[in-house]
Amino acid sequence: RDLEIPGRKEAAANIHIGINWLANVAFEHTKKIGKKVIVLGGGNTAMDCCRTARRLGGDQVKVVVRSPRTEMKASPWEIEDAVHEDIPIIPA
Repeated sequence: RDLEIPGRKEAAANIHIGINWLANVAFEHTKKIGKKVIVLGGGNTAMDCCRTARRLGGDQVKVVVRSPRTEMKASPWEIEDAVHEDIPIIPA
């Protein structure tokens, strides 16, 4: 979902809604990503986004979550896969 935060409109070209971004990747509208990527959220979509960003060239991909890893909504194997791909999960 979208967030109304300062600077959101000015940075719109570089801020994406997870499920929409994944669809764009699947339909090959998006084929690359910047080197630094931050994914907000701890669900399965966030885990798919971070791993996809890594595959598209994201060098410094990080996930920021509001809760401890034990309370994340993502499936345990999705979290493990992200960790195995050296994607840090940072509680805020």
